[in-house]
Amino acid sequence: MIDTAVGELEPFMSMTVACQLVGKSRASLYRQRTPTPSPAAPATSARPAPPWALTDTERVQLLAVLNADRFADKAPAQVWAILLDEGAYLGSISTMYRLLRAEGQVRDRRAQATRPGSVPSYSPTAPIKFGRGISPN
Repeated sequence: MIDTAVGELEPFMSMTVACQLVGKSRASLYRQRTPTPSPAAPATSARPAPPWALTDTERVQLLAVLNADRFADKAPAQVWAILLDEGAYLGSISTMYRLLRAEGQVRDRRAQATRPGSVPSYSPTAPIKFGRGISPN
C-alpha cells in the first residue's frame, strides 16, 4: 500500500519528498524495486581420489589382516605397531579405523565373556551393590 502511494506521488515530486510523506525509507524502496540476484550455486563435483588412496585390493587385504585370528582382539594401533615390527606397512592407524568404520566393525574387538543369567552392571534392573562401609541410607 505504501509502495503504491509512493508510485503515485513520483510523477509530481521527487522520490525523497514522496518517501518522506508516506514514511518509507528511500533505500528500502530502491532495494525492493531492484532486488539483487542470489549468487549462483557453485558447481558441485565429486572430489577426485588422491593418488595415495588405497585401491580396492589393498582395502580387502587390510581388512583381511585386521580380521585375522591373531589380530581379532587387538586395537588398530596395536595391529599397526605389530605390522611395522614385522616390516609391513599396510596403512596408517586412522586408515585402519576408517576402513573398520566403513565396514561397521568399530567396536570392542575383545572376546567378551558371557555368563548365563548375568545382568550387565549398566542395566536399570541390576541390583545396586554397596561396598564395604557404605550403607544405602
